Amino acid sequence: MRLHARITTALALLSGAALGLGAEAPGEDFSFTTRDGRQTTLYTEVAHMQPDTQVWLLLFDPDCDDCRELERKLQEDPAVNAGLADKTTAVIAVYPSDGVPEPDDPNLASYLRACGELPAGWTVGIDNGSIFETDACRWETLPLLLKFRAGETATPE
Repeated sequence: MRLHARITTALALLSGAALGLGAEAPGEDFSFTTRDGRQTTLYTEVAHMQPDTQVWLLLFDPDCDDCRELERKLQEDPAVNAGLADKTTAVIAVYPSDGVPEPDDPNLASYLRACGELPAGWTVGIDNGSIFETDACRWETLPLLLKFRAGETATPE
């Protein structure tokens, strides 16, 4: 998906448009650590889902007001919540980082706060810099919200 389309999707959602704009699955996989400490990748997470599962991938910065607003919109969307309840929808929220923050890093504290605030039914994690290595995201594109079907991603190796 082109950068302009990604930004347009995020801006439309932030402006109050309905959640439901289309997007493409990321063309490259990236690794992250879930809030419960599990090492995984995007493609691994999606591979465990039914191919028609609607996936919302949110790349966010926990200190970003626009990101927090987008999180709120996802949390309040009735279609997303209904889909989470019947397992036809999944939300994966990942904090892109330049590397795993040190224990005294304020970014880690912000991430841990976000972990406690985001719904238990969401997969929430922090990456180790791999998102930027794969060019799946750049800082200036946050927040980034992609919507795709689980079957649209490549099979994990």
